Amino acid sequence: MRTARGWSSIRAMRSCAKNNCDDVASVTMGLRYEDREVLLADLLGEEDPNLLDLCARHADRLTLPIGWRIRDERSAVAFTWAGRAESSP
Repeated sequence: MRTARGWSSIRAMRSCAKNNCDDVASVTMGLRYEDREVLLADLLGEEDPNLLDLCARHADRLTLPIGWRIRDERSAVAFTWAGRAESSP
């Protein structure tokens, strides 16, 4: 990146980690194996090699193994009784 006129401060947008998806990542996903838990959070400021960055579409459509649960800590998500994610008003 260019360093003149502040260009160096602009960061490249991160892409979804799913194969063949070029959408912009908006969610960071972590796995807690000991608790059989998938943690979803708003995209972290810095990329972490131990976590996955996903687009909202893939984060909302996760399918978990039997016995696992999702802990969703995203700020703009509300859940219905059926467990499907919906945007907050």
